[in-house]
This record gives sequence, C-alpha cells and structure tokens, in this order.
Amino acid sequence: MEYMVFNFVKKKLSFALSGRYVCSANGQKLISYMCGLVKPQEPNKMYSFKIKDYAKAINNSNIKDSSQIKETLKEIASEDVWIDIVENDSPDVKILHWIKKIIYSNDEVKFEIDPLLSPYLLQANSRKDMLVYPIDNISKLTRANSIRLYEFFLGLYTEAYNEDSKKLNNNHFECVKIVLLAKLRLITNSCVNWDYSKFAIFEKEVLSPCINEINLFTNIHVRYVLYSSGKKATKLKLFIRKDVKKMLDKYKKM
Repeated sequence: MEYMVFNFVKKKLSFALSGRYVCSANGQKLISYMCGLVKPQEPNKMYSFKIKDYAKAINNSNIKDSSQIKETLKEIASEDVWIDIVENDSPDVKILHWIKKIIYSNDEVKFEIDPLLSPYLLQANSRKDMLVYPIDNISKLTRANSIRLYEFFLGLYTEAYNEDSKKLNNNHFECVKIVLLAKLRLITNSCVNWDYSKFAIFEKEVLSPCINEINLFTNIHVRYVLYSSGKKATKLKLFIRKDVKKMLDKYKKM
C-alpha cells in the first residue's frame, strides 16, 4: 500500500503578505519546497534533498536530474528579495537574497537559506504567524504571479481566520478584505509596467488569469468587487474561502 506524503511549504505570514521579489513560477516552486525542508529553529544550516523527491512533490515527472533545474537553481541564487520594514517610524527597504549557498550533483541539491533573510522568511513567534500549505497546491500553477497572489490571498485568509474569535467552522469561513490596487501591483511587480496602471489592462493581463488559475487548481476560491474613486479604480473587495469539496475530491482520486 502506498501512502500519500504531503510536502508542506512553511513561510512567515508577514512575508507572504508583503515580501517583494521577481521570480519565475519554477523558481517560486523550488524556493517554496526548500522553505518546507528548513526547520525554523535551525534556519542557518545546510539542508539537502533528492531531485527525484522534489519532482514527485511538484508532480513533474520530466525532472530526472539536476540538468532540468540547473537554470532555476541559478535564478534563485541570484535574485533579490525586497523586505519593507519600519524602524523608529522610518520606513526602510532591505534588499536580500534567497540563498547563501547551493551545491548540487546529478541527483541531489544542498542549500543554505541566506541568514539575513531567514528572520523575515522563516522565523515566527508562533504557529499563527506562519503560512503553511501543501506544495501540491501550487504544483499546477503556470504563472509566476499566480503563485505570488495565491500566497498573498491565502495569507489574508489565514490572518483573518486567526483573528476571528467567532468562527465556527474552518470549512465555511470566508475572509472579506479590502485591498488597494497599488498593493497588488507592487507585490506582482506590475508597477514597473506603465500599461498596468490602467486597471482594465492589469485585470486582463495579470489579475483575471491568475485568479482563474488559483480557483481552478488550488484549495482556495477568490472573487472580488471593484471600488473606484471617480473614474479611477483604486481598491478591490476580496472574498476568499477554502474550496474544501474540490480538495476532498482531489485526494479521493489519489
């Protein structure tokens, strides 16, 4: 009998809600898998994984050895991560890196998360401050911003669920949150494209296709209502809930 093995992504909730980076879909899947391997109490040490185990975790049978993920390893080793912090009422930005060190062979990868990043990415005061989900939830997402927005939306849901003392059942809880469009453009790195300042283009090219992927392939369902100030779109009212039936149907087939 073969048992299901769940590989959980573990990131600090505040990072999911505000971390900024430019990273491909494959890069985000790989760094998310790595985060799941790191023990929060021991973030600054070398960890390792077999490439066949990573391929199985993200349901990609095309990955046979390191040659298929070499470019992705190079990407996450070189990309920057922007962390917005406020100290003494002064907003600052720290530019850090995902990885301090990567060593790979044909069938294995060894890595160490950047120790300057780990307090913002991995180390939380309690379990409520962590975002945890099976990596299988993002395995079928093809757009980089689908993964980024999935973690953001799931982070909003998790934060609201933790704060709602009147919730009765996780299966029926719905998060309702108003979010500035400027925030969504920032975390999806869409603010660098002038065309995306027009909501119709941002919605068509980024928001709608990403939410469609999220609703189709993950464990949450997202819908929104647009708020405008005059003729300018400024905010979205988000409705986020867990899609329990879809996840149960999925695991029944496994």
